[in-house]
Amino acid sequence: MEEAGGGGGGGGGEVSLSPSWRRVELRRLRRLRRRFSSDPLLARLPPGDGSPAARRSVVLMGPTAEGERLLAKAATYRRRKAGPDVRSHLCFWKRIAGIIIAVAVILLLSWITLNPPKLPQWEPCPDDWLYYKKKCYYHSGAVADWSSSQESCSDYGASLAVIDSPQELNFIMYRIRITNFWIGLRRKGNKFFWVNGESFDTNLFPVNITNDGDCVHIDSAFISTRRCSSLRNWLCTIGQFSPKTSS
Repeated sequence: MEEAGGGGGGGGGEVSLSPSWRRVELRRLRRLRRRFSSDPLLARLPPGDGSPAARRSVVLMGPTAEGERLLAKAATYRRRKAGPDVRSHLCFWKRIAGIIIAVAVILLLSWITLNPPKLPQWEPCPDDWLYYKKKCYYHSGAVADWSSSQESCSDYGASLAVIDSPQELNFIMYRIRITNFWIGLRRKGNKFFWVNGESFDTNLFPVNITNDGDCVHIDSAFISTRRCSSLRNWLCTIGQFSPKTSS
């Protein structure tokens, strides 16, 4: 920038501006005028520096500190004015998204209710068998001797009933409500053995030993030995053991 004094050295002379500086200031002045004329927010500024007279004086004076301060106020006012609008738009779209999600969930639940998924049904026992504590039970309608009864159970992958606890015995006698059937217990010498090869625990239940045979059957409330060749119903079990055919 170049300055030239005029008319004596008292400092009261007129300031002469260089052509390059004048062109720069004129361009800035044009930009300010366009912004003032196109910005509707400037017309809403409070009195004072934002009054129409002050704006006209700033434009006419050129780009000064007053003009820059006025533009800063306009920008601040614009941000304050636009802030609530942006927030209201965000709230609006959030509500719309929430409604869409809620409708989608309701439709999905309604579809599941009307069309429940078909899950594979797990049957723990074959048809016509009863289930109790991880075991399946089958009571025959036919009669046979003890060895034939064991073979019939083996055809199902089972064996004549092996009883493991007093609770299981109560289930067999009082809930299945059957009588006079073979179980998988047989005497060999002076001891009893289950068909799976395990020895019989005499504390489990008493066996009424008769001279009529070595195979055990349940008749009403009695557990007794009978001839293995006699014909009776039988009870098969399958579940917690690997059946072995007795010799």
